[in-house]
Amino acid sequence: MIITDAVLDLKRYWSPPGSAVIPPTGWDDVSRFATHMVDGAGAAEPDWAQSPGGLWYKDFDGNDYGQITCPQCDFTAGDFSIIVRIGFNTLAATNTFLERGAVNTSGYMLQVNTTGRFYCYTSQGAANQSSITAIGSVVEGTVVTLALSRVGADIAMYIDGVDATDTAGVHVDPVATTNTMKVGIRENLVSE
Repeated sequence: MIITDAVLDLKRYWSPPGSAVIPPTGWDDVSRFATHMVDGAGAAEPDWAQSPGGLWYKDFDGNDYGQITCPQCDFTAGDFSIIVRIGFNTLAATNTFLERGAVNTSGYMLQVNTTGRFYCYTSQGAANQSSITAIGSVVEGTVVTLALSRVGADIAMYIDGVDATDTAGVHVDPVATTNTMKVGIRENLVSE
């Protein structure tokens, strides 16, 4: 796969299934910006796990998280797309898996709630807008590719490459932020 103009592209690690070769801590960004993810400290550090096919992934559980200093990810007026490959062991609580900024203040946030709906929020002072997929779009125990693409005020939501937008918000430009991008946790480093 060739990715052009990527502003964040986390490296894929592979080794033979069952291999004990563990990638380094954190998660390298192979884009031209090299804004690597740094794992949370101590008990909040996500562990590496390996899929049966040999692909390594970060296993976030509890309040595990990572942070990325990613000034180029401060999307405001321009168009942008985000693609993640992710699975949830449980949907017993809302899972915020990416946040840059803070809801009702700045930036954007991606989450899957307890009904299996995939949300994208954009935020400004005391306001936010959301685009959402249908109930049951994400099923616990299943790995899916979640994506979104913003063009102007519209955000289309995709699941495994299929447009799954159920509710399309009219997205006002998010307010710029200097916050780091949070992975697996909310801006407050406590809530998921």
